[in-house]
Amino acid sequence: MTRLVIHAGPRNTSWSDVQRQLVAWRQPLHQAGVVLHPDDRPESWLTDAAELARGVQTTALVTTVDAAVSAGASIVLLSAESVGDALRDPDQVANLVAFAKQFAMPLTVVAVVRDQLGRLNEVYCERVALLQMARTFPSFAADPSPPQRYDYSTAFDAVITDPEVDLVAVPYSDLDAGTEAKPVLRAGGVDPASISELPDTPPLLRPPGPVQVAAARLMFKRLWRLGIIKRAPRSSILEAAAALEEHSVTAGWDRAPYWGWDPASRAEAIGRYRPGNDKLARSVWGREWGDDWPDFDFVETDLASLDPRLVVDVLTTIDQLVKDVDIPSETAAES
Repeated sequence: MTRLVIHAGPRNTSWSDVQRQLVAWRQPLHQAGVVLHPDDRPESWLTDAAELARGVQTTALVTTVDAAVSAGASIVLLSAESVGDALRDPDQVANLVAFAKQFAMPLTVVAVVRDQLGRLNEVYCERVALLQMARTFPSFAADPSPPQRYDYSTAFDAVITDPEVDLVAVPYSDLDAGTEAKPVLRAGGVDPASISELPDTPPLLRPPGPVQVAAARLMFKRLWRLGIIKRAPRSSILEAAAALEEHSVTAGWDRAPYWGWDPASRAEAIGRYRPGNDKLARSVWGREWGDDWPDFDFVETDLASLDPRLVVDVLTTIDQLVKDVDIPSETAAES
């Protein structure tokens, strides 16, 4: 019998690395009886899975699953971090169950569970680096959006309480760089011998450092003040963000990743999130959450405290990138 395994992320649990590895391992996984989404593009995986949770079955998924079941595949594995939010909604969980039943497949949902400290730190860096905001980390961490995404006391209730779903929770600490997808495959029931033969893949993502984060915050403020954030296409803003990141790496701005939690805010956040985490851990692992909280040195940067030569490089780079943002001629004329 073919089993439907949905790796639901959620967000900021190394899904991009997992998806990239699964695509790279498509052929050996197929030989092991594991069928993936037919398209290699991550946006297709995300869109089709999100549509499925909303009750819309795309042709690509229906055709793939029908062929896999007919061929006697062991597992159809769908992977999309976008499904993580759907697990809070009983109606969307019911849509996933209905799709599995349509093809007489039992359903397993694999979710990677990450502590909120590391997750929020990554979300913050991501949003700042993509020039989406210039909030300070304490302001963001005190009021993350959407807050229910980080409240583990309720985030998985809809899937935990559904008797027709087998939820397997994987601790984020089990994921190692270069092999992030292997614990997901193990949790989904893939043959361990087949997993052990899969090659490692080098990680692509480099977390931004404190200078890049400070520079991105300043650049966002500049773009906002000049009205460019509203006038320029989002694609142009993303090109500027990518150029800032590339220069920060080439110029060696940072020696360590950004970490926004100081000892006091870390302790406060642990106190806030521990009860919900304990509730989840008891439900999926039969134990308390424990001390699985990252503890790194507080790494925040005030540009004014940096070496003057570095400050000049940061400011010159921002000035040039702001000038280079492509604004459509009709709106550029207005400014």
